[in-house]
Parts: sequence; structure tokens; C-alpha cells
Amino acid sequence: MRIPPIVDAVLNEYINLFNEFLPGTMEGLYLHGSIALDAYVHNSSDIDFITITNRPLTDQNAETISYIHSTIAKKYKKPEMDGVYILWKDLGKLYLDSNDYDCNYLFYNNEKLSFGNYFNFNPITWWLIKNKGINILGKVLRTLHLIFKHMSYFLTYWKI
Repeated sequence: MRIPPIVDAVLNEYINLFNEFLPGTMEGLYLHGSIALDAYVHNSSDIDFITITNRPLTDQNAETISYIHSTIAKKYKKPEMDGVYILWKDLGKLYLDSNDYDCNYLFYNNEKLSFGNYFNFNPITWWLIKNKGINILGKVLRTLHLIFKHMSYFLTYWKI
């Protein structure tokens, strides 16, 4: 799977800025979506990402991450980044009961950084991450044991 040069440039800038302003915090960076499916369309697709951190992020960290994303957005109009910041324990998370909605995640979407319930925690996202995701930084996720209820339904529905 080949990462388009513009995506590679954006990701390198992102990693460099993250390590400059929050050194030692990023433990994993993974791509899913059109890039992972080898369906990236120049000037149309975004960069779907999951960043794993070694600790929960604070409001002050959010200001820093907002600065990182705005710096990248000023330099690169396209592709936009679209993703979430989680801990290792959140990998494979699904919203299965009301307790799952009590967790707030820092996520970046439509050029805005927010705290809240992340809309992309679903079986398709996790299946893509595990089976077709692109490991930019961190552990190889294909070796992780992620179990999804009703996965055959989703794979059939999405024709994966």
C-alpha cells in the first residue's frame, strides 16, 4: 500500500510538531479510510487517523494539538486530517451500553478539535485498522486480538 506523497508530507509535519510540543506522548499513529483501502483521491480524500497517546490528554494538551492542526491546515489546504486521540485500552471500543457514552475523546474533524463521543468507533473502523490499516508509528495492530460482535453482518453490508 503506497501512501501518496502529499499525505506523507502532512504526516511527517504532524509527527514532527507533535513530538516538538508533546514529546514522548504519541505511542501510535494509524491510518484507516480511503488511504488504507487504496482508494485515496487527490484533493478530495481526507487523512483518517487514530493517534494513541501514553496518557489521557488535558485541556492544555488540546490547545497544543489545536495549534498543531491549525499549523498543518495553513500549510496544506488538502488533504485535511480527520481522527481521534485514544489510549491503548480504547482500541476496538464500541458504543454498546450507556457507560460507553460517558467517555470523552479528543478528536479532530472538519478543521475543528473537540472533546466528546467520537462518532467513528464502529466495527468497520476497527476492522479496517486491524486488517488494512497503515501503521505509521507504534505496534503492528494486525497482531492485536480485537473481537467484534455481529462482524459478519457489517462485512456483508459493506461488501468488504
